[in-house]
Amino acid sequence: MTPDPDAERFDATCAVIGAGAAGLATAKALQERGVSCHVLESAFDVGGMWQIDAPDSAAYPTLQCNSSRRMTQFSAFPMPRSWPDFPTYRHMAEYLEAFADEFALRPLIEFGAAVTRVEPVPGPGLPGYNGWAVTTADGRTRCYENVIVATGHHRQPHVPDLPGSFRGETMHSRDYRDPDVFLTRRVLIVGAGNSGTDIAVDCARRAEHTILASRRELQVLPRYLLGRPYDQLRPGVANLLPPGMERSLFDRFVRVSAPEVDGQEHSAPPVAPPVAPDLPPLVESGDVELKPAPTKLSGDRVNFADGTRSKVDLIVFATGYDVDLPFLDAQVLQPDGNRMPLYRKVVAPQRPGLWFVGFIDTIGATLPLFEEQAEWLGDVVTGEASLPGRTAMRKWIEADQRSVPPGHPLQVDLWRYNRTLKRERGRRSARPTWRQRLVTR
Repeated sequence: MTPDPDAERFDATCAVIGAGAAGLATAKALQERGVSCHVLESAFDVGGMWQIDAPDSAAYPTLQCNSSRRMTQFSAFPMPRSWPDFPTYRHMAEYLEAFADEFALRPLIEFGAAVTRVEPVPGPGLPGYNGWAVTTADGRTRCYENVIVATGHHRQPHVPDLPGSFRGETMHSRDYRDPDVFLTRRVLIVGAGNSGTDIAVDCARRAEHTILASRRELQVLPRYLLGRPYDQLRPGVANLLPPGMERSLFDRFVRVSAPEVDGQEHSAPPVAPPVAPDLPPLVESGDVELKPAPTKLSGDRVNFADGTRSKVDLIVFATGYDVDLPFLDAQVLQPDGNRMPLYRKVVAPQRPGLWFVGFIDTIGATLPLFEEQAEWLGDVVTGEASLPGRTAMRKWIEADQRSVPPGHPLQVDLWRYNRTLKRERGRRSARPTWRQRLVTR
């Protein structure tokens, strides 16, 4: 790596915000390339959302991965083969702790360091780039050549604004910890993604009545198909087909192999069907009642899109999250309805030295994609891989934002995105560095 003549004015080459899965993968990639790296973590251990006691955790006692062990693990650090096919949140927290120890990442991490401000450093230098000032909650400000945001997008709960008023209790799935909260209650769970269906199963075993409301047809996946974890059937030849054809074939296979849950007429199924093998029997037995989306709150009643009303005393909003970057000024980067103006979901073309790892969703495991993002970013930072110019990157972003599924702007196809990042890592040869490319129109 070519020495940077201005390196002495930086506290480190890179600041990584967050020591969850994305932040740890990034720190490993940078450290292995000899890049000085400082990880800032607001909690007091690694693991992010998988540490159930962490302030921003989205874990709950019955949480299990929706991707299998083999597909979830980092390629550089396999999970123990003695673990179950679908690890629990406890396994994931233990795994990330072991990953940090295996690759000696803890010395790079400053725990209890909540980032409150990230802003460009004014002064002479490349046009539009002079490094980044990072301020933490203790009032300390340090400067870095690069800032990698790896906080993830499961921090700010999204709660829909329903008309009317409600006399009962409401909560978001992020705050769910104890299934006994449902005892003897009439509960409405809004949202039928992975957390919503998990919570509905927990609730049905304790509540007086459980309603699961979804604005789309409820299609669920079993954990196993043909005796194998379902997510191990997609790799291979099928992924060489055009995306629409490959997805259609997989959907048809799932519809034949998985039990039907809902016969009502709804809009298209969600982009990522939840893995919920325990839900269909509860629907069939009447322990979980399916409803379309709620439309109005009225005291202790909730109106639904099909014209029905139900008495409810607890509403759980399993309605996802909004991208939350409170330390960035809106003029630096502003998510628009969770749309992130990032090339390949990583690079902010208008903000040299500002990068993002982990701001993606997919059907299946995200950790291998975090790992691939981090490896590509490490190559870019060290000059081993190059970027296209800003104009080309802006055009890609515009095309990507037109093509993402409605309501799912962070969605990527696991296998195709992985191959795309590998191609980006191959963008080598004697090209200008990332800093030169980012200031070239």
